[in-house]
Amino acid sequence: MNKRIYPLKFFPIFKEKVWGGRKLREIGKDLPENQKIGEIWELVDRPDSISIVSNGYYANKSFRKIICELKDDLIGTDKKLDSFARFPLLIKYIDAAENLSVQVHPDDAMALKFNENDPGKTEFWYIFDTQDNPKILCGCDPAIKNITDQRQIGKNLDLFKFIDIQKGDLIFIPAGQVHALLKGTVLLEIQENSDITYRFYDWDRIDESGNQRELHFDKAINAIKTELPSKLFQRVSDFKEGYSTILDSSYFKIDLLKTRNRFSSMCDGKSYKILIILDGYANFKYGTNYEESLFLKKTDIILLPASLGNFSIETSQCTEINAFFIS
Repeated sequence: MNKRIYPLKFFPIFKEKVWGGRKLREIGKDLPENQKIGEIWELVDRPDSISIVSNGYYANKSFRKIICELKDDLIGTDKKLDSFARFPLLIKYIDAAENLSVQVHPDDAMALKFNENDPGKTEFWYIFDTQDNPKILCGCDPAIKNITDQRQIGKNLDLFKFIDIQKGDLIFIPAGQVHALLKGTVLLEIQENSDITYRFYDWDRIDESGNQRELHFDKAINAIKTELPSKLFQRVSDFKEGYSTILDSSYFKIDLLKTRNRFSSMCDGKSYKILIILDGYANFKYGTNYEESLFLKKTDIILLPASLGNFSIETSQCTEINAFFIS
């Protein structure tokens, strides 16, 4: 077997945030001590934050180096890097211990118009926990575009839509959709490789220096799309046991695996796959005769190179596994 082609695991990158907390420990993540961790970046290819491999032949090498070396063997013949020649997706876990800002992300065209150093940002959420406040802000009334003074946003929160959520919810947030995570929400986020956020409103929050965070009212108003997507909201419980496509967008495809049995598939050279364990545990087997194995548990993430070949996921009969395949 080619020792360079194998499932890649990465060291986490911890992001301390003013709104972060410690609840990612409750879904199985180890956290650095005495820090309010808002995000864990699990897979990323950016100049200021780049994933480092934690296993196998490429251990302690950067994701960027591996992309440059393996090329189509990693990415696939049907996939491309983004317009900045970077891996097109960013995968992270989020702990909103406090309300996040009311915000919007531009689409690719708007990001280009504003001369941003990133593409637009379409994202998708899997909800792990909603302990303190089982709602999110998602969507707005078209009348929001009539507001001309950012100081009026906090007095017009009735123009925003609030949606009840629970563990296992699947939420699609295309670029241009106004949204905000509210206190107590813990989730997985799959997104375009972009870090552009235009903030409308930040709940009048003040930092340690007594300053409010910067808002981006004019850009945000221009970036808004008021129509909700057709697949805004789904639930894992809506899907039967087996392999189902949840979302097939221009930026990523998300398939859900629910099984208590052995599942076999392959990477045929056309596209990488990102495997994310949502619940349960399993052995991931690969190699010519499935002689290689990785034990995977809840929240584990591995990147499967496009030329990996055949693989299988084997579970205990008494344990159902829920997992995403991202491509």
